[in-house]
This record gives sequence, structure tokens and C-alpha cells, in this order.
Amino acid sequence: MKRVKNIINRIVESNARIIGIDGAPFSGKSTLAGTLTVQIRAESFSFDKGYIPTNPKGRYPDYVDAKKLKSDVESALERGAKVVIEGPCLRSILKKVNIHPDLIIYVRNKNNATDFINQDITEREYLQLESDINNILKHVPDSDGECLEKDNARYHMEFLPVSKADIVYERLEHET
Repeated sequence: MKRVKNIINRIVESNARIIGIDGAPFSGKSTLAGTLTVQIRAESFSFDKGYIPTNPKGRYPDYVDAKKLKSDVESALERGAKVVIEGPCLRSILKKVNIHPDLIIYVRNKNNATDFINQDITEREYLQLESDINNILKHVPDSDGECLEKDNARYHMEFLPVSKADIVYERLEHET
């Protein structure tokens, strides 16, 4: 919990009003967001809670309702609230609607099956990873060849979110 307190101290010291939490799927973003929201008395916005349609089609960043997110975040800021925004491909989605967090935290979880995506990658590494994912998807019934893992890999190649994060938080399984 000491490491989370260090993050809270950094948020308070920087007077951050908009905190972004990025990371691969199932890395612990929602867990960290929940803790920070309570500790700094902020409003929380999660891409997968209210911003994704019931039957999404296409690439992950494209089907998140970024305009609704922007409207909700702006309303919270107008009320004077701090906001915590979390979800995979964070920079890509926020760029679409011109939201600029004051502080971005990247969550890594080395015990997570998707940790192979928890790093910035080159275009060559992405092409190999995409090939590996495509080979796996060949064995998945009803797969249209697109998946969050592939979109997340593309995102890490384009936006380099780990190296551009203000804080990289290595989540330990026993931390909440």
C-alpha cells in the first residue's frame, strides 16, 4: 500500500485534476482507479462501464463512446471534481476528444497473461505479435480477426504509453 500512497502524494503535490490510468486488459487499472478515486475524492470514468456498446464491432479504440466520455468528464470538472479516467488504449481514445490528463499512470501486472503487451514495441515486433495473435485466432470460433489484444499491441506501437507515462506502477497481486 506504500507504493499507492506515493502515487496519491504525487497526485496531490502536482494538483492534478485529470488523472489517466492506462494499461493492458486485466492489468489492475480498475483496482487502482477505485483506490485513487476514494483516496483523492475524485469521480471515476472507466471505458468499460458505460462507454462501450453491447455488441461492439471493429477495432477497440473506435467503438468506445469518446464523445459521451468527454461530456461526462467536462461535467465533472465544471462541478469542481477531480477525475480519474481508466481503460486500455487510453491515449488513443482521449486524443480523439482532446482530453489531456495532468498525470498518466501506466499499470503493469507481471502475473497477467497479457503482460507480453505491457511494453512499448517497434513496428517489427508488432508485425510478429500480430502474426502470433492471428495464428491463435484461427482456432477461435467466430473470430473476425480483430481482438482487444491486437488493438492493444497496435496502440503500444503507435503511442508508446509505457515510456510516456508519468508513473509506471508495477502492480503486485496482493495489492489493492
